[in-house]
Amino acid sequence: DDLLNCSNSAVNGSFHALGMFYEAHLGERVVINCDSKILDENTNVLWVTPENETLQSGVQRQGPHVLLNGSLEIQEAQVEDAGVYTCVAINSRRMLNETVEVTLK
Repeated sequence: DDLLNCSNSAVNGSFHALGMFYEAHLGERVVINCDSKILDENTNVLWVTPENETLQSGVQRQGPHVLLNGSLEIQEAQVEDAGVYTCVAINSRRMLNETVEVTLK
């Protein structure tokens, strides 16, 4: 039974965003880490925004962007930055897919 229970997996326990929710204040810097247990120099990390935009490291843009270590950074969080973000980490051994809901107060 535990094989089908995502809450009992090592993946959820290693995601550094207070489980599946990240609460921030308007105007503050937000950094959300992707799973660090599979990250190595051959791992590609993508983030998908609530608007279904795909973000990857090395691409400078306004709003949320991906740091070189695979973390998602929101410089000054605004109301429109709230929502569900998905991190996808892929390397030669496996693919990880995690979602986190960002709420702002």
